[in-house]
This record gives sequence, structure tokens and C-alpha cells, in this order.
Amino acid sequence: MTSLRSLRSFGSLRAGRCYADRALSTVATFHYLSPLDEYRTVKPFYINIPDGGIPGAMNTNEISEPYHGIYVRDIRAETSTTFSLDKQGFEVAVAEGTLGEAVLGAVTPDKLAKPEKLLEAYAPAMEAFLKQRLKAERVFTFATRYRCRSPDFPELARGSDPNISQPVQGVHADFTPDYARTTASFVATLRGFQSELALSERRWQLISAWRPLIGPLYDWPLAVLDATSVDSHRDLVASDNVYPHQVSETYNVFYHPDHRWYYLSQHKPHEILLFKSFDSKSTGDTTRVCAHAAFQLLDRPANAPPRRSVECVSLVLFPRGSADKVPQEVSQRYDTPT
Repeated sequence: MTSLRSLRSFGSLRAGRCYADRALSTVATFHYLSPLDEYRTVKPFYINIPDGGIPGAMNTNEISEPYHGIYVRDIRAETSTTFSLDKQGFEVAVAEGTLGEAVLGAVTPDKLAKPEKLLEAYAPAMEAFLKQRLKAERVFTFATRYRCRSPDFPELARGSDPNISQPVQGVHADFTPDYARTTASFVATLRGFQSELALSERRWQLISAWRPLIGPLYDWPLAVLDATSVDSHRDLVASDNVYPHQVSETYNVFYHPDHRWYYLSQHKPHEILLFKSFDSKSTGDTTRVCAHAAFQLLDRPANAPPRRSVECVSLVLFPRGSADKVPQEVSQRYDTPT
């Protein structure tokens, strides 16, 4: 089921908008990594340890800059386009039917008293939902993130409570090939698979599922970058995120005027934005990753509630024999800024 087919069921929304009876494409500011000469030879990094935790060391060499006036297309307005994970890197799934209702009921605003229980509550419902939608053999949901925008954000990039995640303004993709394979292997092993055998025989993906918990959403929506407008060698640079317990490798992104951005206007809780965090398939024109970022919607109601959203990441395994018959690749390295 494609996102376009799903969104065609929103005809009543189009006819009954009370806030804005128009396509809600907009312009926005996105924060990209600065194209500095330093990044030709030095890998960007961010150390997520409190200031002073490493005496005398700087916690980051990442410098970003805002790019203003970037056009963001409204997915709802693109009636002639079929969005898909394999082409643009994202699509919209409507949570409906028995499996969809289970997803919506698993995580609601009143069930977030214990965010540490979020994965336990969400995983079974999301696994069943994605397995059916993506026609997968197995799905293992292994990470969740609850975000509640603080009144101090964006003046304080991490809000006033470090325990509650905030929207992320920097354009990024969550996994490089190296980090994706390490994560997939760990998750598969944890769930009882012989990871190397499972991953070598099958196509596998890391899929992110994002939705607001209160809607329609006007406060800091999530935008996704059409992967067909991205040149991975030109635009993506592998970067380290250092935590006390691990080092993760993600992609920062350099600006290019060819980039095409999308978001879902008036995003409702039952509309799940799926985007590709990684795909093992490297042949053909298949999208590997989808970069994304939050942005401040300029044309929004004054009384719009702060964004509350939930995201989860799942390892999706397809049947045996679906794997690419090509050598494993390593993470893209940035070569020559343009």
C-alpha cells in the first residue's frame, strides 16, 4: 500500500479544513553542516558527555549554519506523486484496521508516565503493523524515542530537561553502512537469530516510524529530504556521536540547492511517517537512507500546543534469498566540499 493511496482517504480533511483551505507548502530554515576544509581530513564528531567530563577537551568540532527560505512541499498537495521508501526514502502509512488500532492504543499521551516502558509497550504492535505493510519475514522494533518540546527550545537546543529529547534541527541521517550493520547484527542476535547468516542471506532494512501524539501538528513538524535529490558522495559525511556507552556513526549533510524537502501538513497521530534509516540493498536505484530534520512552521496557529511525538526504529528482515550478491560497502567519506 503506497502513501498516495493512503492519503487519498483524506478527502474529507481537504474539504473540511478550518485553519487553512489551501495547500500548506511552505518555506523553512534548515541547519546543515558547514562545508569547511577541515572536514576533508578530520571526521566530524559530537561527544555527548557533560561539559567537564573530559577535562581540556572540546565536545564537538561540528559547525552548522542555517539555510533560510528553503521550499518545503506538502505531501498532501502532491496528488500526482506516489511516495515510496524505495524511491524517495519515505512514505505515509495510515494506522487503521486491527493492526493500526493496536499501534495507536499502545502509546498515547496518558501512557507516558514511564517513558522507559515505551519500547515494551510499542514494539509488539509496531512489529505486526510493519510486517504486514512491508511484506517482511520478521520485524524487530528495538529503539524508541519520545520527544516533548520544551518552552525553552530552540533557544536551548536540548531544552531545560536533559532527560526529555527535543526536536533535532540539524539535517542528518541516523545510520551509516558500518553502524547500520553493527546495529542490525546486535539486534538479530538479541532476538535469537544467527546474525551473520540472517543478514547475509536476506535483504534487511532499518525503518523509522514517526508520528505526533497530539494533532493536527503545527509545532516543529518533521521534514524529510527526498533521496532522489541527494548525491551521497557530494552531500553526506560520516560523523561520530560519542556516548559513555557507545560510539554511533551517523551522516551529517551538506547543503545543495537541488535538495527537495517534504512534510505532512496538519499531521495527525494516526498518520505514521515511515522513512528509511538504512537499506542493505545497494543495487539498482534503491534509496539507502533518508535524511531529515525538524523545522519551525512559520504559518501556524498562535495557540498550537508544543510538539509531542514518538519515533521507533525497527530491523526489517525479508525472506531468504533476497540479499544483494555484491560485496559489503563501508561508510561514505566526504572528499571534496563544493
